[in-house]
Amino acid sequence: MDGLGHLRGWAWIFILEGVFTILFGISAFFILPRTPGECRFLSETEKSYVIRQLKETGATGEESADKFSWKEVGLAFMQPQVQMLAVHFFFSGELIFCGIRD
Repeated sequence: MDGLGHLRGWAWIFILEGVFTILFGISAFFILPRTPGECRFLSETEKSYVIRQLKETGATGEESADKFSWKEVGLAFMQPQVQMLAVHFFFSGELIFCGIRD
């Protein structure tokens, strides 16, 4: 594919891998069940067992507690360990590419 669309062959690798990843992610969003209760491949007994185990271990709770919240995302980014990791990854990315030129 080198030269096709005025792009180098290595660029096509990134484009194709990105397209497949995006398509897989979108299809998984619609295909995968959101909760164990919506799983088509589990029997009713298995569904109730999984839901009961999740509630007993505290992995899930009330429906309102399991909803997505941008406020929770913001609170996660305010955690000091997340901020330290962000700084670490920012500077480690910069150090990797220092002095490398084409």
